[in-house]
Amino acid sequence: MNYLKLSLLPVIASFLVSCMQPHTNPLDPSSTINLKGDTWKQSTDALFSARAFHAASYFNGYIYVVCGTGADDAWKFNGTSWTKASGITGVIYTGSRAGHSVLNFSNEMWLLAGGNTYDTKHSDDGTYWSSTAVTYFPARSNQSAVTYNGRMWIVGGLCGANSSNDVWYSSEGAYWMKATTNAAFSKRHGHVCVSFNSKMWLVGGNDGSQKNDIWSSTDGITWIQSTPAAAFSARSYHAVLVTAEKLFLIGGKTGASSYTNDVWSSTDGITWTQVTANGGFSARGMHTVTYLDKKMWLIAGRDGTSDKNDVWYSE
Repeated sequence: MNYLKLSLLPVIASFLVSCMQPHTNPLDPSSTINLKGDTWKQSTDALFSARAFHAASYFNGYIYVVCGTGADDAWKFNGTSWTKASGITGVIYTGSRAGHSVLNFSNEMWLLAGGNTYDTKHSDDGTYWSSTAVTYFPARSNQSAVTYNGRMWIVGGLCGANSSNDVWYSSEGAYWMKATTNAAFSKRHGHVCVSFNSKMWLVGGNDGSQKNDIWSSTDGITWIQSTPAAAFSARSYHAVLVTAEKLFLIGGKTGASSYTNDVWSSTDGITWTQVTANGGFSARGMHTVTYLDKKMWLIAGRDGTSDKNDVWYSE
C-alpha cells in the first residue's frame, strides 16, 4: 500500500504542475506590458457564425465569445482553435441576444442585460448558465459594464428606444444598487467603460451624435469630464483594451454608415496618440478586443457591409 502511494507521487506531481500552467493571465502586468497594437495579423476565422454586438471575456485560460446578432451560443478559444462551449437554445437565452455585457467576476463569467432585458446569468465553465433571481436595474442593451473595486458596474445604454445615463452596481450579481439616476455625462449607448489607474473611465458613445469625450469616476456617483474632445474622432461601438501601462482604443462606428479601423493608445486616459490609421482589418464597430498569450485579439463585428467572424491579433 505504501509502495502504491509512493508510485503515484510522480503522477500527482505531474498533474499538479500541468494545472499550474495556465495561459497568460491578462491581469498579470508582465503579460501585456510590451503590446504595441500597430501591426495586426489575420488568424483563422472563427467556427462560429458571423456576428456583431456579441461579448467576449478572458476566463480560465480561454477567450469566451458569448451570443451576438442571431446567436444563442458560447465559444471558447485557446489561442489556436475554437470550441463550442454552449449552444442549446435556452441554455443562455431563448433566442439570440445582442448588446449585452460579459464580465469575469468572482471566479465566474457574468452575462448582463442585452436584448432589452434586465436579467443576469452566470457560469463557471461557459457551458451551463444559471439565472440570478433578483435584479433591479431597468431592461437595456448596448450598455457598458466593468468590474471595479470588488463590484460589477452597469453604465448607461438603451432602455427601450431611449438612451440612459444611470449607473448601477452589485457585489454578488443578484442584488443591484443604483449609484445615480442621472450621471454628469449625457445619456448614451455604444460607449465603453473600463477600470484603469484606480478609476472607472467612460469613453465615447452616442447620445444622438457620436462622441469622443472622456469621463472618469472613483465611486460611480460623481463623474468628472477629463476632456470634452479626445484626439481620436467621435465614435461609438468601439473597443477599449486595458493593459498594464496603457489603454488601447480600436475601431468603431463614426457615422450613420461609416466605420474606422484606426488604433489609439493612452497612458493616462486623457491624452491619446494614434498608433496606426489603418489596422489592416476592415473598418468596423460592434466588435470585441481582449487578450490572451501576450496578444490582443480582435473578434468579429460589423464592417458596414456584413457581420464578420474573422479574427485578428497584435503583439
